[in-house]
Amino acid sequence: MSSPSWSRPDASSRPLGARNGPSTNTGTEQKHLSDGHISLQSSAFRFFCFLLYSPMYNFTMWPKLQGYKIALLSTPKFFNATNTEIISAIEHDKSILEENGGHFSDDQLENYLGDFEMIATAYKQDLLSEDDLCRSFSYYASNAADNSEIQKYIEDTRKFGASFFRGFSQVVKIVRRSKNKNCR
Repeated sequence: MSSPSWSRPDASSRPLGARNGPSTNTGTEQKHLSDGHISLQSSAFRFFCFLLYSPMYNFTMWPKLQGYKIALLSTPKFFNATNTEIISAIEHDKSILEENGGHFSDDQLENYLGDFEMIATAYKQDLLSEDDLCRSFSYYASNAADNSEIQKYIEDTRKFGASFFRGFSQVVKIVRRSKNKNCR
């Protein structure tokens, strides 16, 4: 079996960040740097681009890279500003929902819990290994599952349909059944 031919793309076809490092252009282009700090997402993106454009790139590594790809794609969505504030409220045992004295609407909490659906789907499709799931999301899933306000919210919502937050429940089940040392 012959290996696929591959040539390094020219600089003009690469993503802006991969061609010249993070963009600091002003005007119509979006800035990739924020106050001089490089985010985890942009670092992961640059690492992925390095692997993709590296002359040492080996197509036999592609299945392993799929897990990193889905983690890379899901990281900005999961760790958006609202979700990180919800995570902080959970970690500090503060109220979450506005109706309970917190700062978040039902829709914001639903979006946070709904993001676990994407994670569960990636895991079911073998795009995210158990180890990657544990390393990246088990802490957040466990904390949310142990939060009494979230437990009550899920219970109340499931009165309207048993399938609500199924992805969240699946991720929690994977984490709790795992023997992986990175799952908590």
